[in-house]
Amino acid sequence: MKQFYALIMAAMTVVPAMAQETTTAVASFENVQGIELNADSVYYGSTEDTIYSATYVSWGDTVTTYYSQFKDGPFTLTQNITPKWTSWSGFAISACKDTTYKALTPGQFHNVAGGAYEGNNFVVLYGSSDSIIVDKGTSIKGFYVTNSAYTRNSFLYGDKFSKAFSADSCFFNVTVEGVKDDNSVVSKVIDLASYSNGKVNYTDGWQWVDLSEFGEVRALKFVFDGSDKSYGYLNTPTYLCIDNLTADVTTGIADINRDANAIEVARYSLNGTRLSAPQKGINIVKMSDGTTRKVLVK
Repeated sequence: MKQFYALIMAAMTVVPAMAQETTTAVASFENVQGIELNADSVYYGSTEDTIYSATYVSWGDTVTTYYSQFKDGPFTLTQNITPKWTSWSGFAISACKDTTYKALTPGQFHNVAGGAYEGNNFVVLYGSSDSIIVDKGTSIKGFYVTNSAYTRNSFLYGDKFSKAFSADSCFFNVTVEGVKDDNSVVSKVIDLASYSNGKVNYTDGWQWVDLSEFGEVRALKFVFDGSDKSYGYLNTPTYLCIDNLTADVTTGIADINRDANAIEVARYSLNGTRLSAPQKGINIVKMSDGTTRKVLVK
């Protein structure tokens, strides 16, 4: 394991930091613990492996909603189901390869690209109420997105809830929001469909979304928007398909075994040249206890 130490040299005092290791994590949703999918199958929640459940009365009906989550690498994705209404929201894992939409189920779990970006599984997001919880020390790089077959059917042909796109003002997008530890938010808009020059233009394959400018965040949220609304609410189905969610994960390990009496045995520049004396800038210092430190010389 590579170890990097940052030291500040002031008044001849050296203060070591923690060893850090950075690795790249890719959530492909192929090996999520406890979830095994056959071809063309879906997981969108459970009434057994839940975080909690809530029973309430809605429209004169007593129903129970079950809340659960699954984890892939540094990402935790949430979901909920209400069996009595055969409804769900949040993140589902799909192994479907069909690109058609003929009925809500299973059509809502199909995408326009014909399956995962790589492998067998991808994630389907429905709605804006659920977030991706991100482990500490995780800097987002990006992910692949494409349209749901259900959403495409709606903006191309319309249905009993939404209208087909037919004017230059028609659009559908989603804003990804990265929430930082201080609750500040960074965001990026992903355009999924629009109408221009007499036709609908839309994302019809897997498209990489670069989120490297987000840096380290503690959560990712998704806010859908579009032109087809009634009473302020979207009529276009709010679905998004995601795969290969990628991030750099940095871990810090306190060097509790470091020898306090360790002395310098060698010094190098960043390009690997051996130095006979401290050189202004960053020096790589090898110590007698086997550790290597990155030292800033001012």
